[in-house]
Amino acid sequence: MGEEQARIATRDEPHDAITGVFNEVAVGRCRSAGRINGQRTPRAVLTALAFVKKVEYFARGRSGSLETQAYALVNARAFFDVDLNKFAHRDLPVASPETFGHSESVTSNERIQKALLAWYRKNARDLPWRRTQDPYAIWLSEVMLQQTRVDTVIPYFDRFLKELPNVEALAEATEDKVISLWSGLGYYRRARMLHEGAKAIARQPFPRTATALREVKGIGRYTAGAVASIAFGEVTPLVDGNVARVFSRLFGIDDDLRKPKGMDRIWSIAGTIVAKDDPGSWNQALMELGATVCVPRAPRCLICPLAKECHAHANGREHELPVMSAKRAPTVQSRVALALLADDGDVLLARRNESGIFAGMWEMPSIELQKDETPEACAKRLSRSLGASCEAVALRGEVVHVLTHRRLEVSVWGAALRSFSPPRPTHLAEYDTVALMSRDEGAKRTKSTYGKKLMKMGFPTRSRGR
Repeated sequence: MGEEQARIATRDEPHDAITGVFNEVAVGRCRSAGRINGQRTPRAVLTALAFVKKVEYFARGRSGSLETQAYALVNARAFFDVDLNKFAHRDLPVASPETFGHSESVTSNERIQKALLAWYRKNARDLPWRRTQDPYAIWLSEVMLQQTRVDTVIPYFDRFLKELPNVEALAEATEDKVISLWSGLGYYRRARMLHEGAKAIARQPFPRTATALREVKGIGRYTAGAVASIAFGEVTPLVDGNVARVFSRLFGIDDDLRKPKGMDRIWSIAGTIVAKDDPGSWNQALMELGATVCVPRAPRCLICPLAKECHAHANGREHELPVMSAKRAPTVQSRVALALLADDGDVLLARRNESGIFAGMWEMPSIELQKDETPEACAKRLSRSLGASCEAVALRGEVVHVLTHRRLEVSVWGAALRSFSPPRPTHLAEYDTVALMSRDEGAKRTKSTYGKKLMKMGFPTRSRGR
């Protein structure tokens, strides 16, 4: 009876596309809401009718534009806890509450904000960058935390700030100094871009808005949002992997987050829900929730402050969301490295070009193994390219190093160096400098984890006499 009443009540409404969605959801509410002893109660009918009337008010009371209709769907999801992702209009853009000024939507957002901020104030981890509003320190922490675990970052952060306590000190530091302080964190391009950005910022007042920060080379959308909101209180969103996962589950986002469309939708949602009173804490709370509770493989829904609001939790979809297409398997690259040791104990190292992987880093020289080429023949080809004359090469071992999109499998060969004539740069496409240096100097200049692996394999530590 309730279902039929819903159909009759909505039959005379204009049957445009969005009304069709409303009607179908109204009928669905009659099927599920207010059941007592198997009977559909009047409350179920009233719920369905209220749903249609209230949501149609949103859509028809304004311009009826696509944006308005999209906003109506967002409100429907928030107020009636229905899964609108099942319907054809799930890809409509998310409109901001401020666009239409409807108070109930703001209330829904405020409910989420209140719960999350209260949880954050009670449960936030005590991290060094959370004890300051210094924009330089916050910027440094955000750059270091990209693709690196918090526990790993903390000692590097403390040491870096001790040596280079402000943006002016970083701007004046040598690149070698910056790379030395960064050594071990990996992704050294981050350090170079941080250094370049500091040089630009040191010449002006520190940018205070996300828009101004994005004008600085090396500062992207996420980092700009973090610094502007945390250091300066700007009401601006941020989205990292943790935040994207939280929003995907909270609002039931089925778009693939590895694709631009999916992330655009997440950013749109993030922009509508920033807490105006404390945007910095709000953004940090989202990241904290994603890092400690709404984790990828085993979300801790029982202790989540947003469990009552969460689409994924209500529908048992915690392990389905977010939708992430499979990562592309790393490309395997076979290489040969050559450890050349002179009679006086000096070693031959090369410095990478300023572009490409390990840009500007010193390391044991290596080249890619060609098809149908033996590793030994490749080692001899490399020695000729280096301008080195050496005795017979011998295999020292294998090194494997995995990057984001690449897996380096390196065969390390060694030989005694008899003579060396620096090659022309054109002979070595990946390097701009080749030089002999003491083993201690070589160890000092080798900053990357990859380079250290090669050094350890190619020049094993000499055993001490008894």
